[in-house]
Amino acid sequence: MSAFRTAFEFGSRKTLGHWFPRHMGKGLRQMRALLHKVDCVVEVHDCRIPFSGRNPLLSEALSSKPHLLVLNKVDTAAPSREDMDILERRLDNEDIFDYIFTQCSPGEGGALDQSISEIIPRCVDIINRTSRYDRECDSSLDMMIVGVPNVGKSSLINAIRRKYLHKGQIQRTVAKSPGHTRSVMFRIKVCEKPLVHLYDTPGILEPGIGDLHCGMKLALCNTVKDHLLGTAMIADYLLFTLNQKKEFGYVSHYNLKEPIDDIRKVLLHIALRDRKYKVRKVLTGTGDQIVKIPDYEYSAAIMLRDFRNGDLGRFILDNLRARH
Repeated sequence: MSAFRTAFEFGSRKTLGHWFPRHMGKGLRQMRALLHKVDCVVEVHDCRIPFSGRNPLLSEALSSKPHLLVLNKVDTAAPSREDMDILERRLDNEDIFDYIFTQCSPGEGGALDQSISEIIPRCVDIINRTSRYDRECDSSLDMMIVGVPNVGKSSLINAIRRKYLHKGQIQRTVAKSPGHTRSVMFRIKVCEKPLVHLYDTPGILEPGIGDLHCGMKLALCNTVKDHLLGTAMIADYLLFTLNQKKEFGYVSHYNLKEPIDDIRKVLLHIALRDRKYKVRKVLTGTGDQIVKIPDYEYSAAIMLRDFRNGDLGRFILDNLRARH
């Protein structure tokens, strides 16, 4: 086959556009109003994109409080030891010294990952290193959990509750699509000793994302709704990324003969394999004819689902070795 693309063509699209629904602005205002009640801010982000999409609005609004960065879904990123070393140096260079890698989904036998048990002690340590100006007389600890949509904030709360309180999930379903939590919730008790409560918050993105590569990576990780860029375009960016990173697991997963750089061929193959078609009425010289065409949108959605499930490879999307 010919050489892979070295650049992705976005066409006439220059920005991701506007993705700041009304509930996001309201949520940000509520966070600021609650800040005086909070001892620590826990920012959750997807480990596959440790730098892309971390919202500067949140950092600016909540910078006055102690801060723990939680890079969640580390199991879907599967960083090597070399990747971890580079990532930790990058974080240190950005003066981010309090961070932790977590996996909220239960492992073998349904056991919680050990990383969950480290979150509360790390937060307590961070809080004890600073003065609690607003809450010196209160022995309990209040924390606020923030981040962009669909990075696992609610799953993290549920995991901590299972760890420390042996309770099930909070009474709200954990969504698979972004933009599910719509308002700051009441305090949720997550630990008894010490007594810790967490405020859940809606995922908040920047009002406009100018870097389309960043926007695409956010979309691949399901933090931006697919329709904003188009499922087929995101699937094409996924194929471009897989080939650039030499992650060729998709070849065997879809029973292809070799790596392919043309998304139309991959989508056609999946549609024909699954016998998925769209019915169209076509006007011909002999009258209307009903024709079946391969359902490319179905195929693109399958590719995104398989990537998000880790079936097409587990790796970090951000280029850790890029100079900043």
